[in-house]
Amino acid sequence: MTYIVLLYRAIPKLNMGVSKIMKFVVIAVIGCSATVSGQAQSNLCDSPIMTDRTVVKEWTTSTIPFAECVNSSCPTPGPELLMSVYVPTVMAAGVEMPARFPMIIMLPGGGFTSGNHVMFQWPEQYVKRGMIVLTIDYRLGWDVNGDGLINSDDNHSETDDPCGGDYSTQLRAVIRAAMDADLAVRYVLGDSINFPIDKDALFCGGPSAGGALAVHLGYAKPGELQEYWQSLFGNNPPLIGSPCDMRYDPIPCQPPPSSAGYYQGEYSYKGVMDCWGGLSGEELMDPHDGPDTGDTTSDQTAFIGFYGGYDHIFPPYVGPPYECNNYPDGFGSAKMFELRRKYGFPAQLYTDPDALHRYVWLDSDLPPGPQATAARLARTQFIVSRSCCFFKSAMCGIPCSYDAPMIMNNISDWGAAYAELFGSQNGEPEGCNNDGSVRFGPSFTHVAVYPNPSNGRVHIVGAGFSSGANYRIFDSLGRSIADGSIKNEDSPIELGQYPDGLYIIRLSDATHEYAVTVVLNRWTD
Repeated sequence: MTYIVLLYRAIPKLNMGVSKIMKFVVIAVIGCSATVSGQAQSNLCDSPIMTDRTVVKEWTTSTIPFAECVNSSCPTPGPELLMSVYVPTVMAAGVEMPARFPMIIMLPGGGFTSGNHVMFQWPEQYVKRGMIVLTIDYRLGWDVNGDGLINSDDNHSETDDPCGGDYSTQLRAVIRAAMDADLAVRYVLGDSINFPIDKDALFCGGPSAGGALAVHLGYAKPGELQEYWQSLFGNNPPLIGSPCDMRYDPIPCQPPPSSAGYYQGEYSYKGVMDCWGGLSGEELMDPHDGPDTGDTTSDQTAFIGFYGGYDHIFPPYVGPPYECNNYPDGFGSAKMFELRRKYGFPAQLYTDPDALHRYVWLDSDLPPGPQATAARLARTQFIVSRSCCFFKSAMCGIPCSYDAPMIMNNISDWGAAYAELFGSQNGEPEGCNNDGSVRFGPSFTHVAVYPNPSNGRVHIVGAGFSSGANYRIFDSLGRSIADGSIKNEDSPIELGQYPDGLYIIRLSDATHEYAVTVVLNRWTD
């Protein structure tokens, strides 16, 4: 569907009549506008929650067991799996506490041989933006060195032959971790009192192996992973080697005694945030019917990726992980982005052309210390902001998709990279509006009004009225019929009490004045 919005030039603070204001009207079609989706919660779409702004002052963090990988008849039980849950408790001034929050599950990296629920910087940045955050353990282990054992010797940084591992155990680790992540999500969804989560606003993401796991969660259903396993290996070795091998085979774990019960209904992820991760195989991102019996849904999950041009662990396009020709080919971030846009699905891609794996927008020679910590924090804040804004646009309006990668050597290059793709006529991009559409700096010249035509309530975005603005409403004959004020940008203006027709709304603050034209058409369903 094509959306039409009205764009207007900023005009100096003058005493202008309506007829003169109308001369500045320009009608245009843009690819990322502000329009509220009927499927999204209107209160979420009107709120600064899940944008680039800090909207939460305080939150609680609890670490709880979400699964016990125990078979009482076996001599070697598997691990107890823990997760940390971050829940907003006090909102920033002027931000309304929602009944339910969007949720993101952040998955740790570590090559499926290390990593746990303790993650630094990522969860705090997401919870500050109004999301409930899960960071989880998942069962680890794959035979990296190919000696037939899964133990502490399996470390890619120490193995003599990075391509000597047993890929079947690596794919087994992905399937097992996907099962564990599913249990974690079902645990919190099963306790709606302690975890007030909006089931229609679920997201997943992570760095490295966590990013790889996220794309498998977002685009490959458990049955599809099993199908892929069998296409590669058949039943030899079998999927389950031992009924007691809870640690290293895809055997589902159980809820802990303290659990209120796992959620048993359906759920899906609305977006995937992938930091330099990859997708196993070349079939799992098929946007058409999947191999599961009865699966007729397309994989419309939004995708946002971040990767380095010299990443050898997950190649940017198509190739085997770790550049090992004895491993099957998979998709990197660039190929996944290309496929998302090819089929018309929401996608953005940010690339640092000279970066190694995990050193995207970081100096690989920078020693550990405060400077490195600050650089990682700045990168994390940028990635979190961009993913929140993009996911919000995909939920609440036309997704702010890009048809080409945004090439950046540093995070400070975002404005220049944006101008390279879209031009600089709107000024420097500064962040996003409440609906996720791009917000520009004071040099921008365009304002958008939505919905238009309107059923009675309209929003003005892009004007930069951070401290509110006054407005006056004129009818089609130029008569002033009402005035008032809005507290902040995107506050609603009500027109429902007036007859259908054309109206002009003139908004002003201390330095600028904008005029927007709205068609009022009160339809009925």
